[in-house]
Amino acid sequence: MTRKGHVNPLVLCLISLRLYQIAFPSFCKTPICDANEEFLSCGSACAGTCSQPEPVVCGGACSMGCFCKSGYVRDTTSNKCVSLDKCPVEQCLNPNEVYDICNGACEPSCSDPEPICTKLCSGGCICSSGLLRNDDGVCVTVDKCPASNSTDPGLLGKYLNAINKILHLSTEA
Repeated sequence: MTRKGHVNPLVLCLISLRLYQIAFPSFCKTPICDANEEFLSCGSACAGTCSQPEPVVCGGACSMGCFCKSGYVRDTTSNKCVSLDKCPVEQCLNPNEVYDICNGACEPSCSDPEPICTKLCSGGCICSSGLLRNDDGVCVTVDKCPASNSTDPGLLGKYLNAINKILHLSTEA
């Protein structure tokens, strides 16, 4: 409410956009969006960016405004919508690393050379091809990885052992 008995015109725009546009066109003009953008009354609050082209699940939240058209992502440096091939190349500081727009969260390491990855896309610096990240965060060749402790079954082995114990207990009962 603005003054007593008067409703804010922007609130009316949101409540009944089309009817209010007819009655008061000057209050409900659709914003002019930049190149490669389009106005959406309910766009994703988690739109794609250069560093994360496939956004995470947002729980259905939406917002009104200018969003990148299909095939474009937001370059957060310039705040412009660009195609993925026009995204700025991220610079990795450590030797033997390259920036990957979609594998930053799922990288082979000395402790897990074949990780099970999700489809969730996240950008980040990863070791160059053929190298693994060691416990110190350095990219090394496989032969430079520390020898694994043969007495430690690893996380998967621990889960399998626990499942076997449960199955064994259930057959004894």
